[in-house]
Amino acid sequence: MTFTPKFAVLLLFAAVGIVPLARLVTSRSQLRWPARAAVAFLVVALVSALVSPSPYLGFFGLYLWGTGWFFWLGAAGAFAIGPHSARRIVDGC
Repeated sequence: MTFTPKFAVLLLFAAVGIVPLARLVTSRSQLRWPARAAVAFLVVALVSALVSPSPYLGFFGLYLWGTGWFFWLGAAGAFAIGPHSARRIVDGC
């Protein structure tokens, strides 16, 4: 697998965004249902990648373009980072 900056950024978004995503799922926020939908999508995509005849393709995408499950994990993490950062700015912390 070739290392590209895109994978590093996706990995960073995924790693940093997991905790805020979990907090959004359990919060009383208006984003609770979209966060739950994102987690449900990730679970279905993970199961699909695991049972695929080509799991490598399911996780990393075609020709390592970053279109597989790891890409969607990073996208969900980026989604969760946004409201978390906005709340920190508004709260002043």
